[in-house]
Amino acid sequence: MVPEALMREVKRTEVTRVAIDSITPFEYLTESQKEFRIKLLTLIDLLSKENVTLLATAERRRTDFEMIEFIPEDFLFDGLILMGRLRKAVSFERVLSIVKMRGTGHSELLHPVKISDRGLIVETTRE
Repeated sequence: MVPEALMREVKRTEVTRVAIDSITPFEYLTESQKEFRIKLLTLIDLLSKENVTLLATAERRRTDFEMIEFIPEDFLFDGLILMGRLRKAVSFERVLSIVKMRGTGHSELLHPVKISDRGLIVETTRE
């Protein structure tokens, strides 16, 4: 992960949001999990100091909504949204769950998700 080049571009263009899809490959570019976490925390801190919102995706080996296994990186972010699939009889349904969102109330429900040519469509449900 090279935050120096990213930070130069952030300052030059005065962006307010950065999206990284996905941070998972960056793990393989570091010597250890500890080094990866330090670099990720440094990136989050640098962007935060510039008032930039970071949206990052990552792959998970398990997306069991009933038995979430947290990894140390989860605690570095203010929000954690998990997307996965649930079995519905003989098919699957994509769903989204807001696991945490610091400083704000949020839905505790599973929300059905559709991926269309218009992008990601999250179906709202009543609480």
